Amino acid sequence: MTEFIEDQEPDWGNTYLLGWYDANGRGYLTTWGGDLPIVAVVVTGFNAGLGPPMWDAPVPEGAKLHRIPNDSTPEAYAKKLGGVHAIGWRVPVKRKER
Repeated sequence: MTEFIEDQEPDWGNTYLLGWYDANGRGYLTTWGGDLPIVAVVVTGFNAGLGPPMWDAPVPEGAKLHRIPNDSTPEAYAKKLGGVHAIGWRVPVKRKER
């Protein structure tokens, strides 16, 4: 069974990156069509020269997605963690068997 679980923490199994913003606010956005929910996250632990893994790119070891706290802006939280603000789709994931 597959379902979208609203309160999941972002991870590479339920978040599909579509674009990101550098420290100067310049956007590196892809084009996409679809109606999945959009989520903002902070990405850390990737090679800054390559940018975060977009679409189906392999996820580098150590790359991590972080939920942005309600009391913080994406830019401020990205700076605090030493990462970048990114946007992506929240995708359905398979529920873990119990």
